[in-house]
Amino acid sequence: MVLGEQGWPGMIMFVYLILATMVSTYRLERKTKRNPELLWCTDLAIAIQGGLVAFLVADLAYYWYHRAGHSVAALWAIHGVHHQCEEFNLSVSARHPWFSDLYSAFFYAPLPLLGIGSGQFFVAISAISFYSVSIHSLLLKRPGLFIFTTPQTHIVHHANNPRYLHKNFGAMFTLWDRIFGTHVEVDPADPPRLGVPVGYLTHDGARSQWIFFDLLFQFAARARSLGERFNVFVMHPGWRPEGVAPCQLERTWT
Repeated sequence: MVLGEQGWPGMIMFVYLILATMVSTYRLERKTKRNPELLWCTDLAIAIQGGLVAFLVADLAYYWYHRAGHSVAALWAIHGVHHQCEEFNLSVSARHPWFSDLYSAFFYAPLPLLGIGSGQFFVAISAISFYSVSIHSLLLKRPGLFIFTTPQTHIVHHANNPRYLHKNFGAMFTLWDRIFGTHVEVDPADPPRLGVPVGYLTHDGARSQWIFFDLLFQFAARARSLGERFNVFVMHPGWRPEGVAPCQLERTWT
């Protein structure tokens, strides 16, 4: 775990919230034993605790699912369509990868093992998804309070400046970026340049879903061994075998 100066406040807040809900529930359970009429209070506290944990853990799972999409070339080929836009508005949130569910389930699968029910997960992930729509427009600026993701922090995630690449993955909470060392603020001296490094290549919604796979297959075709071909898909985005020149895709506006 990478914990810098930005990470400690987030970690402290996370631990505090979990411990506070657990302690309050324990105290209510003790009171309930002496006063059975307070049983509804205990049930309510447990429901609140479960809901809070569901939100935190679902967002944490989303963080790692999102980060994986920026760390593995084959997963970036799926996720990259969301980053092709060179504008920052609510329509960007609708530019959704068709095949992301093929690997997102792996990150959400452990949640039932933590006692998170299907209803709690559905409510949490639905709220997180709707919230994530609102972070794609600077018209919806608001304070993040060092906890929540905002348009001001998420715009960095869509920038291709070297200092902003693969940063600020959180959907609802910025805690995870602060804890795991992927949080960055906008530097006024280095304003975000939106889009992907290879540029905007097509307006065709269907072709845009496959365009990064086109690059991977070009790299794989030029590789000299089976191992290099495998690495083209599992190494970090942009990796290519030694001696292989960058591929160029033809820009099309169809």
